[in-house]
Amino acid sequence: MFDQWKLDYVLTGSQKALALPPGLAFSVASEKFMDSAARQEKRGVYFDLVELNKHAASNQVPSTPSLSLLYALDAQLKAIAVEGIEARWHRHALMAAATQQWLAETQDRLGLDWRNIVAREFQSPTVSTIQLPPGTAGEAFVDAVLVQGIRVAHGYGKLRHSTFRIGHMGDHTPVTLQRCLDACERAISA
Repeated sequence: MFDQWKLDYVLTGSQKALALPPGLAFSVASEKFMDSAARQEKRGVYFDLVELNKHAASNQVPSTPSLSLLYALDAQLKAIAVEGIEARWHRHALMAAATQQWLAETQDRLGLDWRNIVAREFQSPTVSTIQLPPGTAGEAFVDAVLVQGIRVAHGYGKLRHSTFRIGHMGDHTPVTLQRCLDACERAISA
């Protein structure tokens, strides 16, 4: 995809669809991007891509690595290989669609005024950010879901008090997602 989309640089973290704790970053850069970076005189110290690339080319790291996360990464990559990357993407997309269907059904069935904050054509296959009904406090909602043994996340920044996020990626399955959706429905109905 990187080459097909003609991207210059992509950066991601381990805590997303790889289902690892935060702490690792992964990136890929085009040759053109790296050539441009090499010509920069003041590239910095901690995120010097040219220096990082030199280390990677010799199978080295620029500083002490988090070995436990690297072992966890190895285990996750093996699991992804068994499942197949396309199957994993498909599972994520199915769960995203199930989340949107659940939102629509609960709007009708419970008369709720809540929705994904992102237009349908731009929604992520890995996470949904849901606008809570007016007058519903985000923190109280997230706490009510947590009491049931399920953790959903607050929105970020100015959305913290009015939204929550459901992840449907990584090791989540339609079964675990349904438990989450049921807990959210019980919390909003209480």
